[in-house]
Amino acid sequence: MGLIFAPPASAATSIAIKPGSLSTVPVGTTAIRDAKITASTTLASLPKSGGGVYTSVQARSGKTGAYVAQARTYPNGTVSVSIKRINGTGRSLTQTTISSYVTLDQKIKAGQKLTLTLEAKGTSTVTLKATAKIGSSASREVSAKDTSGSRIAAQGKGAVTFYTSKGSPALKASVASSSYTAVQQAAPAPKPTVTPKPTPSAPAPVKPAPAPVEPAPAPAPPANPTVPASGFPTAATTGVPAGVSLTVHEGDLVVTKANTVIDGVEVRGIIDIKAPGVVIKNSRIVGGSTARSIGLVTNVNSGQPFTIQDSEIYAAKEDPAWNGLVGSNFTALRMDIHTVVDPVRVLGNNVVVRDSWLHDNSHWEKDPLRGGTPSHDDSVQIEGGASIVLEGNRMEGATNAAVQITQNSSIAKLGTITIRENYLQDGGCTVNVGSSASNNRPIVTDNVFGPERIFAGCAIVAPESSAPVLKGNIWEEGSVPITRYTIG
Repeated sequence: MGLIFAPPASAATSIAIKPGSLSTVPVGTTAIRDAKITASTTLASLPKSGGGVYTSVQARSGKTGAYVAQARTYPNGTVSVSIKRINGTGRSLTQTTISSYVTLDQKIKAGQKLTLTLEAKGTSTVTLKATAKIGSSASREVSAKDTSGSRIAAQGKGAVTFYTSKGSPALKASVASSSYTAVQQAAPAPKPTVTPKPTPSAPAPVKPAPAPVEPAPAPAPPANPTVPASGFPTAATTGVPAGVSLTVHEGDLVVTKANTVIDGVEVRGIIDIKAPGVVIKNSRIVGGSTARSIGLVTNVNSGQPFTIQDSEIYAAKEDPAWNGLVGSNFTALRMDIHTVVDPVRVLGNNVVVRDSWLHDNSHWEKDPLRGGTPSHDDSVQIEGGASIVLEGNRMEGATNAAVQITQNSSIAKLGTITIRENYLQDGGCTVNVGSSASNNRPIVTDNVFGPERIFAGCAIVAPESSAPVLKGNIWEEGSVPITRYTIG
């Protein structure tokens, strides 16, 4: 990824965004530790295809990395914002998402001003706050705290960056105004003067604590909705709904009671399902300090059926061992899964993934779990199972494949696999039916294939013995029908 540097921004600065290259505009000339960066930018036109344009402001930018408030503008004008940490530089650079994603309330138009701010304070705990707004609309805020060993405690400079993928057209942007200024840590509030209460003549009686109340059985999960009319899933239609308050659960959550409902919880560990009928909704699962490849949400030890919906799964502490949703006999609806190696790993029968956004996979060029070779990250990896449906999803950001189908006979025999009405891109070839998946013919219908992949034109690769059933698939560019697959 090349770097294009421009003079420090003060007055308006025009930028040519070249596909596959990072364009960087330094802001200010002084390195600061506790700092706030603000930038107002515009795009001369919106991307007509591809994964969108990434506009970012950086604080503490230096040799060790930077903190980033990143706005992703999609071709339809939707803008989602998150806070990320960059460690290293050049080819050794790694990027970690350390906040949730928020979507701005309105869509942006060509020429409209997008204002981003990022404030970074502290050393042992780095407190981060970002805001974003379009024009004169109200700001949306996202925040994070970084106590990891990879946190950036050194002072650094400010910058504005733009990036669009190789398959996107070249664009023009402008930095209308920017600033990078020092901020002070808030002084601790003075302790209030406490007037001692007079000692009562006799202690007040203490009421015993009430007996714990058993939770009510879970209601049946709602019927599956249709794909949103506005198009394929984004941050606006997946994950924890806006306005939901989450209660933190520290450590793993092992579910052993049938029909349990987990609602409005942030689990700082994994959820291990060992009872039938469990429903997880409106929740966030981020893992703990020890990564385990069984998944952040899993039923691999029980195979018990469950439903998970309107929730977010990601590894707060990124690691090559973390995967997202792993197992069999589950239904996943409107999920936002990212920052793991495999967002979904299917190990058996009866799996439905619908209306979900699987994106921004974790990837290591030298993965210690693969002998120092690159990570084998897929949006969905199917190792075995029948009655598997992937429908109405957006899958992007995997290096190996959006959908990887293999046959691990020690887990489960492959059966019917249906991949329909999804937006699919990235990977070497985007749908990869491995040679081990012999005599299985996945049904691949009515999907839109985006422009991004390593091998141009390779939407689907499969052996002749597992030739996919193709119908109604198109390239996003020009809506050209896809009638063939690559034999591999």
